[in-house]
Amino acid sequence: MEKKKGHMDERLVKGAIVNGYLAFIKEKWGVLGLNSAMKYADIEKQPKDGEWISLSKTYMILEWIEKNHGREHVVEAGKWMIRGMGGDFRFLFASVMGFERMLEKVKNNISSLLFKGNGVEINKEGNEATIRLKGFKIGEMSCLSWKGALMGVMEVTKTKGEVKVLDSGNDEDCLIKAKWE
Repeated sequence: MEKKKGHMDERLVKGAIVNGYLAFIKEKWGVLGLNSAMKYADIEKQPKDGEWISLSKTYMILEWIEKNHGREHVVEAGKWMIRGMGGDFRFLFASVMGFERMLEKVKNNISSLLFKGNGVEINKEGNEATIRLKGFKIGEMSCLSWKGALMGVMEVTKTKGEVKVLDSGNDEDCLIKAKWE
């Protein structure tokens, strides 16, 4: 179920996430794209990185990307958040850590450092993992962005594999399956 523009959501995200997506937009589509996305998401000025922002603002940015440039760019935005902003998200040593250790970092750090009121469950069997991002889904674009983020983790850890979005069975969780070599 997708929320409509202007919906206020009690789930919160750090401004760094919003700013990361806005930086991606500016890099891809320039200042005009940035201004258009900010207007669409009803963001008057970029938030401070440590400031808590409604998760719905992030979703509106992803929705703007999808409506104006296609779903593949939502996935690319998630990948870019990992590749392009790795230092900010503590992925500096990702290539020596490997994908499995990075999944643990996602589980233990990302949800508590960058998102308020959400959690991550990871069920791993061999070289496969099912990742449930609890409370991260506002609409379909949320999960596509997370798919991209996990693909980005594979890239920075130099891991071959695939990531796909599964049906979570509810309106708030993203359920993603990752397989790697």
